[in-house]
Amino acid sequence: MKAKIYTLLFSSLLCVSALADNEPWQNPQINEINREPMYAHFIPFTNEANALKQRSLPADVRFDVNPATERRVSLDGTWKFLFSKNNDLCPKDFHKPGYNTRKWSKIQVPGSWELQGFDAPIYTDTRYPFPANPPYVPADYNPVGAYIREFTVPNGWEGMDIFLDFEGVESAYYVWVNGELAGYAEDSRLPSHFNVTKLLKKGSNKLAVKVFRYSDGSYLEGQDYWKYSGIERDVYLYARPQSRVRDFRMTAELVNDYKDGELDLDILLHQPKVGESVEVKVLDEGREIYNRKKSITFTTDTLFSQQEIFPNIRAWNAETPNTYTLVVSTFDAQGKPLESFTHLFGFRTVEMRNGMQMINGKAVLFKGVNRHEHDPHKGRTISVASMIHDIQLMKQFNLNGVRNCHYPNYSAWYELCTEFGLYMVDEANIESHGMMDHKDGTLANYPDWERPFMERMSRMIARDRNYSAIVTWSMGNESGYGKHFEALYDYTKKIDPTRPVQYEGGGYDAKSDIYCPMYARIWSLRRHINQRDKRPLIMCEYAHAMGNSVGNFQDYWDLIYKYDQLQGGFIWDWVDQTFAIKDKNNRDIWAFGGDMGFVGIVNDSNFCANGLVAADRSLHPHIYEVKKVLQYIHFEPVAFTPNKIKVSNRHDFIGLEGYTLRWAVECDGKAVQGGEMNFPVITPGSSANIELPLKTLPADGKEYFLTLRAFTKHEAPLIPKGHEVAIEQWILPTTQITGKVQPANSTLATDRNNEAITLKGNNFQIAFSTQNGEMTELIYHG
Repeated sequence: MKAKIYTLLFSSLLCVSALADNEPWQNPQINEINREPMYAHFIPFTNEANALKQRSLPADVRFDVNPATERRVSLDGTWKFLFSKNNDLCPKDFHKPGYNTRKWSKIQVPGSWELQGFDAPIYTDTRYPFPANPPYVPADYNPVGAYIREFTVPNGWEGMDIFLDFEGVESAYYVWVNGELAGYAEDSRLPSHFNVTKLLKKGSNKLAVKVFRYSDGSYLEGQDYWKYSGIERDVYLYARPQSRVRDFRMTAELVNDYKDGELDLDILLHQPKVGESVEVKVLDEGREIYNRKKSITFTTDTLFSQQEIFPNIRAWNAETPNTYTLVVSTFDAQGKPLESFTHLFGFRTVEMRNGMQMINGKAVLFKGVNRHEHDPHKGRTISVASMIHDIQLMKQFNLNGVRNCHYPNYSAWYELCTEFGLYMVDEANIESHGMMDHKDGTLANYPDWERPFMERMSRMIARDRNYSAIVTWSMGNESGYGKHFEALYDYTKKIDPTRPVQYEGGGYDAKSDIYCPMYARIWSLRRHINQRDKRPLIMCEYAHAMGNSVGNFQDYWDLIYKYDQLQGGFIWDWVDQTFAIKDKNNRDIWAFGGDMGFVGIVNDSNFCANGLVAADRSLHPHIYEVKKVLQYIHFEPVAFTPNKIKVSNRHDFIGLEGYTLRWAVECDGKAVQGGEMNFPVITPGSSANIELPLKTLPADGKEYFLTLRAFTKHEAPLIPKGHEVAIEQWILPTTQITGKVQPANSTLATDRNNEAITLKGNNFQIAFSTQNGEMTELIYHG
């Protein structure tokens, strides 16, 4: 059946390939029409007071902009929707004014249509859900979603440029406003901005969107994840003055032996007018520590550059994520505010030195996970609250890093990781794993595909480069290797020399600042440190967390803790990509591949359920092993002493003064001794011996265990006071009771047959299988 389906699909591909060369959705040279150039993410407000007021809100509501005070309107909500099996069946003129949609269905935006009852999602691991014949996709089964909604342009937007913003649509789509083409875009995981100013009219406006399930872009989105489609992230309409900040680029690094901070900032202006001004501020917990203002003297004065040294700065790292606030404001010639925006950042330095990746001069260990964006009901449409919950769980279970597998994430994620402290690998939306079924094996050497490779990497960097949490760029995942990856590497190093660049697919000899293998065996880690290498080894995936295991996790970390060029890795993966549904008997189940419907493509079963946590973020047992192995406070007994322990501080930047040590001697599960104490001064990376006030244990033949626990003294963001961060336990030596052993006064009888050997004595009988040696019977006092 599977072969028949693929034969039919391949036949349909051959039929359309000759006709499809000029279709943007089957042409890798056309990936956007009328899309605005990508720029750094920021949300403009009408003035500085409003921008700072929004900045002061709790993180879970900070990203919801009030349209009553700001020039930004959400178009999320209920849209009209029509599902068609393919492009030929989709009405050609649905985008035109007056088209009758009375019989259309309704759908929620953002959201995937397959998760709202239209068609079914597909889960494949390494395979494309269609035959590999780039750039063509099936003609008979390539569902198209047609979306319609009406909107009204708010009053007060006259004379401004008005944009439509689609934060994420899968996989390719056209946009029309009032029947006129506004644009076209691919790349499901980065936003697209369309200037629609000239297409708008007073009163009601018609917005129409046509989304293709498959496109040539799907060849670069072959991740080990669910395949579904639609408008999956937010949609906005917003207005901006014609004279405005177009982009900003900043680095905030440490200098002078990592004591001071150096800010290097470029503000790029769009159509500035003589007499206008732009102002830059830096705030430290609300206190202004920097202010520069520039007046526009020429219309060509489009760049405002500045460098500043901040002495004795509070550095950013995952353990102490100290942040500052950048405020950028523009004013007209009369000094009236035009716009203002804020950006959260930290001062930190990333370096590659002596074969190690250094953060602020320290060779940190990356205790990371791979994280897909996943909600148990809405798939890739996730909430800010769920992002915060993910970070909270990661930090409470001793994780300090995240790899955005395998695409740029929703913009709020980057600010949250900066605010709460996670080291991030930001990864381009490039994975062509399914090409392994094609004779060429990779797209990385196809001349026509250099453009989409470069667009996906360059647009990610342009949007995300200002976020302090990002310490590594990744050029993609499991796409073979070829010249396009070398071009991406050279481009990235030129455009941003402040971060290392990695890619796993080329193996050891690829252009990559980090050797980042997948699922490297213990022996290959040992091989890497046999001699000093020019690059560290940081596993981009390892410790596959499917089922109730993370593999030989302690063995990995025994080696990582021992050798400085082994700098950890990112567990595969964080969350089960399963869905909460009812089965045919109305029971609650976690659905995986095949449970969500069937559209003719064989699913890869439950291989999407590899998480340390379930889809609802309930904890799997093996996350506790991860917490234990990765704990930052390590305990061990001091040899030849009855009551001393060695405490090692495995933090990179903080001492142990913020923790309390609780100890207990336990016997038969009950504490018989115990106490609480502060740790002595133990600096990062050092150890100290501590003497515990243990009393002499009785010589009663029982087992006594020493249990050590470390708890937080104070509440911190996402970490409560009294949170347990480390635990250790070992058996204590006791004086053994010695005495004369009396021989048993009994006769032992032996009986053997073809099935068992049986031993009989006073009041007992025991039998062993003659086939495999297992004990098959034990009778004692009846």
